Amino acid sequence: MLAVGAVLHLEPSVQHDPTRQVGVLRELSRHPAIELGAVQAGRVPVAALTEDRRSDRELWDWVLARPGISHIDIVFAAEEPDAKKEATDEC
Repeated sequence: MLAVGAVLHLEPSVQHDPTRQVGVLRELSRHPAIELGAVQAGRVPVAALTEDRRSDRELWDWVLARPGISHIDIVFAAEEPDAKKEATDEC
């Protein structure tokens, strides 16, 4: 598993249009790998948990392709140990 913390930057047109902002955030919040924080000055904190690096890359490509997102700052990334592998290693 890969855990990532990021900050999404909303395009200025979305920052100043509450209806568009709600639409963008609603679409993002429907993704099962994403947890959104509160919007602050056009920035949205995000936590994501993906299976592997490939699915992580696909997730961020998908996020960046959403209308209203100008760019993403990744602020934290860590690979979490595989629970199944750990259980096998302990036996």
